[in-house]
Amino acid sequence: MIEDFIGIAFTQRVFFSAIFASILCGIIGTVIVEKNMVMVSGGIAHMVFGGVGLGFLMGFEPILGAFVFALAGAMTMAAMKKRDSKHMDGTIGVLWALGMALGSIFIYLKPGEPPDIHAYLFGDIEAVRLLDLYPMALLTVVTIALTWAYMKHLKSYLFDEIFAEATGSANGFFDYLIYVFVGVSVVVLLRLVGIILAIALLTIPPMIAGRFTKRIETTMALASVLGLVFSLAGMVLAYRYGLPSGASIILLACGVFIATLPIGG
Repeated sequence: MIEDFIGIAFTQRVFFSAIFASILCGIIGTVIVEKNMVMVSGGIAHMVFGGVGLGFLMGFEPILGAFVFALAGAMTMAAMKKRDSKHMDGTIGVLWALGMALGSIFIYLKPGEPPDIHAYLFGDIEAVRLLDLYPMALLTVVTIALTWAYMKHLKSYLFDEIFAEATGSANGFFDYLIYVFVGVSVVVLLRLVGIILAIALLTIPPMIAGRFTKRIETTMALASVLGLVFSLAGMVLAYRYGLPSGASIILLACGVFIATLPIGG
């Protein structure tokens, strides 16, 4: 059975997609958790459903539509944070609902048989194509490079915005940059865990890692490792018991999170 699984599921594309997604979750997810942006990531995740639906309706790749909607949602949220931060939760709620409503309408309007959207909602790691690996790899490399280059400014942005403003760490720039990276990370996670579960893989590994270390660099690294372990172990669990891969990955991550609740904090 294990040999069959290695031959079917653990192809190079599946393995590398799990690596790239885990690194992105470790880095971007740590920023999300430290900056209390969990609702932002949830809003963007549901916003991309509109792009998926538009792709089905217009006949182009749904991931491209998801990417456009993710960027639009991220930029809108970043702009609204600057203009009216007091009502940020309301803005997120509106965009959340808008994305889901548009996606539902676009899919309803598509002629012929309704498309299978299960993989986009809940993920299907075996649906990852070789072509998907190139943008995932590029985004991972860019994320690592920017994080390394701007780590000092990033720490100021995360932990002391007043000091960051005083030292010229460009909070406006970081707001837009972080929101955009959250958006594209959600799109990357569509193949792995889907829209509904993306927020969990972005937040659970960093929250677990934060119980064992307070250094931002170590948290990002440990969260990346945890994300990879959850992804691979979840796929084994899914194959062994005939379960959905995305849900199995998140179920495993949630189990470890609950088990580590008594630790640190």
